[in-house]
Amino acid sequence: SSSLYEALIKAYTDTGIKDGWIELGYRGMTPEEAKTFAEEHFTRYVEEAVEAYNNGHFLKALSLFEDAIIIAEEVSDYAVYLPQLYQYSRESAYMGGDKKKALLYAEKLVKLLSEKAPNTDIHAEALLRVGILYAQMEHFEKSVSAIEKSLKIIKALNKPIEEVMAFSNMGIVLERATEYDRALKQFEIAAKLSKKLGKKELLSQQYTNIGRIYDLRLSQYARAIRYYEKALTIYRQLGRDRDVAQALLNIGRCYRLLGNFQKAQKYYDEAMELVSPSDLILKAKITIELANNAWFQAKYQEAFTLQKQVYGIAKKQNWTLGKVMAMNTSGLIWWTLGDNKRALRDIEEALETAHKLSARPDEVATTLNNKGLIYREMGRYKEALETFEKALTIDRRIKSKWAIAYDLRNKGLTLFRMGDYKEAKELFREAASEAASIGNRINEAKSLLALGMSLIKLGDEQHAEEVLQKALKLAESMAMKETQWRCLFELSKISLIRGNRDEAIELLKKAIDIIEKMRADIKVEQMKEGFITNKMAVYETLVSLLVDKDNIEGAFNVAERSRARNFIDLLGNQRLSLAGVVEQKLYERQIELRNMIEEHEILLAQAINEEEKKVYSQALERLQDSYRDLMLEIQLKHPELSSLVSVNPLTLRDVQELLEPKVSLLVYYVLPNEIMCWIVNREGVDIKRIKLSRKTLKQLVFDYRRMLQNLEPLEDTSKQLYDLLISPVIPEIKGSKYVGIIPHGVLHYLSFVTLNDGKDYLIDKYPLFYLPSASVFKYTVSRRSEKKNVKVLAIGNPDLGDPRLELPFAEYEVGSIKWNFPEITILTRERATESWVVKHIKEFGIIHIASHGEFDPVNPLFSAVKLKRDLKADGDLEAVEVFGLEINADLVVLSACQSGLSKVTDGDEIIGLNRAFFYAGTHAIVSSLWRISDVSTAMLIKQFYRNYTEYNKADSLRRAMIHVRNWYRHPGYWGAFIIAGDYY
Repeated sequence: SSSLYEALIKAYTDTGIKDGWIELGYRGMTPEEAKTFAEEHFTRYVEEAVEAYNNGHFLKALSLFEDAIIIAEEVSDYAVYLPQLYQYSRESAYMGGDKKKALLYAEKLVKLLSEKAPNTDIHAEALLRVGILYAQMEHFEKSVSAIEKSLKIIKALNKPIEEVMAFSNMGIVLERATEYDRALKQFEIAAKLSKKLGKKELLSQQYTNIGRIYDLRLSQYARAIRYYEKALTIYRQLGRDRDVAQALLNIGRCYRLLGNFQKAQKYYDEAMELVSPSDLILKAKITIELANNAWFQAKYQEAFTLQKQVYGIAKKQNWTLGKVMAMNTSGLIWWTLGDNKRALRDIEEALETAHKLSARPDEVATTLNNKGLIYREMGRYKEALETFEKALTIDRRIKSKWAIAYDLRNKGLTLFRMGDYKEAKELFREAASEAASIGNRINEAKSLLALGMSLIKLGDEQHAEEVLQKALKLAESMAMKETQWRCLFELSKISLIRGNRDEAIELLKKAIDIIEKMRADIKVEQMKEGFITNKMAVYETLVSLLVDKDNIEGAFNVAERSRARNFIDLLGNQRLSLAGVVEQKLYERQIELRNMIEEHEILLAQAINEEEKKVYSQALERLQDSYRDLMLEIQLKHPELSSLVSVNPLTLRDVQELLEPKVSLLVYYVLPNEIMCWIVNREGVDIKRIKLSRKTLKQLVFDYRRMLQNLEPLEDTSKQLYDLLISPVIPEIKGSKYVGIIPHGVLHYLSFVTLNDGKDYLIDKYPLFYLPSASVFKYTVSRRSEKKNVKVLAIGNPDLGDPRLELPFAEYEVGSIKWNFPEITILTRERATESWVVKHIKEFGIIHIASHGEFDPVNPLFSAVKLKRDLKADGDLEAVEVFGLEINADLVVLSACQSGLSKVTDGDEIIGLNRAFFYAGTHAIVSSLWRISDVSTAMLIKQFYRNYTEYNKADSLRRAMIHVRNWYRHPGYWGAFIIAGDYY
């Protein structure tokens, strides 16, 4: 009964007893009293509720609507208002953040309408809304059922626009349920209907939805771009600037993730121009993408500046998600720079902030994953596992299958590094299964690759081969080149285990073919992937196998290709500004064509039907033809430019033809467990295999380097290195007048001239010169001139604004040059500005810079010679800037701290300043491997230039070293300088 009064009446009737009853509390209202109360209060409740709703006071509105509902449910005269009251209560609760009550009233409305107004448009709308709420509460089966019922009614009522919205909402629900293939079908139906109706706005929404699935859910960025572009075209037609800006941002992000940074930048810039000054949140979203674009290109300072702008906007607007995004970006940038402690601090701040996002647990999981990646990179595997597990717990709770697969793979890769292959195997298997269940073939392929690697470690080659072949097929279908070469490399390991070396060689050659068609590495992507093996391991394995088969020439050619490939990777995604207008245009065109080819390869691989395949295939053929023509022009007319953009090194026979009589090259190649050394001259080639592990060699070289720098006793270590690296080749270089050293890996840090056989140093026997690779010799030799350009630019002790950086002997050093080369321009102190040097450097035949050098181990292109800052330049003459200079000098001398050191990776090839100066036009470079005494440096340089008036470069440097040794016996005083390039 609805009141105490009614209960008493019923009790009298049922029992016949009218006396002895006791009333406790409020008696309740009679029907007449209730009607009177309703008439007095119902209208007021509703009016106040509507006013509160319109003013955004949703929870207050909900309370008042609920009071009105009580009356309407009690008094039949007001029951007619229940549908509107349930609807308002549903919306008030939803807007007020109370989803449970929103769902309660949504269900009441559906139940009421199914009884009172079944199969009407309002019934269909109520079903649609309850379906959406079910989805948000993650009751996906109920959600789909409700929306399907809504669709059935809408179709029967012939409501095409409502039908479009229903299909679209069904797609969104299925997307939330991680059923991406089904979601795509719903969006495609909605798009088809929208197009048929001529409703451009609805159509643009569906194109955006489809693009989002391909972009954010399936990582198929090339396909996503096609749909975002369709949406963009419509938004432009409708004059919707904000939507245009958002579409441009989406397209730009996809191009960034495809590695096409220049194109991404254009879209971001256009988006930023369209953003209203008051729309700070969208501006911040574009800015964080600009930061990511700079970061992926190793422009770290620019990335930090943009990241700080985003954090400032987020703080000002109290935009919590923006703060999380900004700090995550900052942490990951520090991670790629190698500062893991700072990275962790920023990620911790991001995590603390993310916990405040009650509606976005996925951001907490993402931040935890970032933290786990840093722990793993630091070797803190236990903490990494714990952190990935926390992320996995959240992603399981929110049922994000995409994220679950990613978490599982991250955990598996961590265990793999720890050597727990059995546990890793199970995680990779589960990750592959999760990824397959949502149609994410990219993550499935990567998980299967990792599974295959684990199975090899566990000795199960048969299952490993099956899994890897499946991964390879998937990778080929998605044009995933990185995964393709890794699968081929792992399959080659299986062939080797089975003793089938010829099959392994063919698999490795296929892997290398793929590697050499890839663009430069994006460092952050490689770090996030978590695979340990560098692509140089493919080259190293093939080199070793070819030498085993006595194919010395083939092995040399592969080793040289590895140096060329690694040079491209070390250039990375840094866009170079080259001196020549024609070269710059060719360089830019090459990048543009390569990006377009890669995009169309992906589109062709992922094409859904034959018509699509035909279109993309024809476009790809045209692009490939254009690229081949362009590369032919570059190789014929601009061969040095070719070395920046393609793997096209000299062969062994090419190198031999370049060598003059009595000139030998010692070409080293450091493998994990041995060192190869080719001895190359015009007459022939031989090879020596030195049994020494890479790890042992590295420790030996670094110990020796410390002894040299600290002037410690080093005779035993010097002889040990001599016996290992020089003694085996002495018979083959006997009679040589000049010996060239092509180091590899850690040998770039070694001063060969200081190695001693127990009696003499190597410098006593031969003038030495160095080359970063054999192919560089071609460019330096081709610039030889019988007549020396003796016009000298000498820079010493620039004013760097810090007394601690003064180099007083550097001024004496450059001043001493004029006694042998009177046609000299000397710049010291405040006159030694970067701007002046850049403008006039092409005028000189000899360039001497005695200043501090700064070696950047993370990005060698930012290694720099320190000059005076001025209004036009920051004073850092960076390697990336040197590439764009026109230098006509026969010789560049960098008498600066560690000027000769450049980034050395497992794949080799030094970049730094040396390679940049070679590209800019220098024939030869004299530089130092470590900081040495100002006095001995000044003495050596003075003697070098005195010798250089009569002798070639290699002889001059050798004689200068021996001269200094007469005064300072320890090789730390005289052995730091090397000559790279042409010895002549």
